[in-house]
Amino acid sequence: STVIRNGENGIIDTRPERLVDGMRFLLKHKAAAHQLGEAGRRTAQERFNIERFAHDWERVVREVCG
Repeated sequence: STVIRNGENGIIDTRPERLVDGMRFLLKHKAAAHQLGEAGRRTAQERFNIERFAHDWERVVREVCG
């Protein structure tokens, strides 16, 4: 819930009918689907790439073992 920004880099909602509406919209609007998908891909690469993980892990180990 902290990574996905509804309508910016994905579709998120707790109500299934809203999710279905979002999927239907994306099926009808291919360009919007492509833009949302690209934004989601960029977010995933920024947040979950191995370099970021390794950097954060090394920082924590240095702080703890310092």
